[in-house]
Amino acid sequence: MKNLTRVTQLSILAVLGVACLLLDPKPIAADGAEVIDGPCSVSWNGSFYTGDGHWVRTPGGRINGHCHATLVSGPGESKLIHISFDGVTPWGVTPHSGVITPSGVLNVRTND
Repeated sequence: MKNLTRVTQLSILAVLGVACLLLDPKPIAADGAEVIDGPCSVSWNGSFYTGDGHWVRTPGGRINGHCHATLVSGPGESKLIHISFDGVTPWGVTPHSGVITPSGVLNVRTND
């Protein structure tokens, strides 16, 4: 019975995960800015992280955003590391920087 409960829980989590990936986030306007919330992912050093992102494009074209994600596959990192890379936002590629923790948490930002 315990295994059935665990299988049921894992199945529900898998369905929710797929549903989140299939979401088509719609932008909203706030004083002329476009705001998008949705899933984000980062591949780094043989590991893959997924989570939630938030991006804002100002009327002047500046893009700010962040991604808070957790390790879903790969070895992760054995110590806290600082990373930077060119990443994709809903409006194109921008420079990103952030950290990855040994516990598998990734936080990156873009301020373009």
